[in-house]
Amino acid sequence: MALQLRAAGEEVELLAMLDTPAPAIDERLTAVDRVAIQLQTLRRDKFHYPSRWWRRRRDWQRSQSAHHDAVTNDEGALHNAEIEQAFYRALHRYEVHHYQGEIKLYRPPEEVAYRLPGGRRIDADRNFLHDDNGWRKYCDRVEVVNVSGDHDSMVLEPHVRVLAPHMRAAIEAAEDRSRVRADAAR
Repeated sequence: MALQLRAAGEEVELLAMLDTPAPAIDERLTAVDRVAIQLQTLRRDKFHYPSRWWRRRRDWQRSQSAHHDAVTNDEGALHNAEIEQAFYRALHRYEVHHYQGEIKLYRPPEEVAYRLPGGRRIDADRNFLHDDNGWRKYCDRVEVVNVSGDHDSMVLEPHVRVLAPHMRAAIEAAEDRSRVRADAAR
């Protein structure tokens, strides 16, 4: 959106993102990664590993079956599944271009579940984690502002009380830059 606004001749003083990940469709777990995950899980769970592995596998199979049943039996779930599939098709076709401005990324602390070879990290849902959510690949200036909460709760009470002052200061600074530019143009 910021690139489209700039292409239309508009000034973009602030591009703020709320824990937005950059599209990263090329990151996949390798066989070596999967072994590393199982070894870390074994170290953590010790002698409970076999029973916990079996329970996680059983729960995953049940959730897959329940999701399939909901998609095939419930019109709302079917519609949501269609929307999700459309999102992933669009994501694969979308080409992210380099952004010349600054991105201000507000995000909660990372919750690293597994450390993989090469210094890579993933969360409990097996999403790859990046300090900048992957945006430095597309923008040279990414400022990360850590806030409390998690991806969903960071915008809700009480965590929004941490986020709001940071955003207010960024908006005021952007407005000041805009006024200075306007005054200089006169």
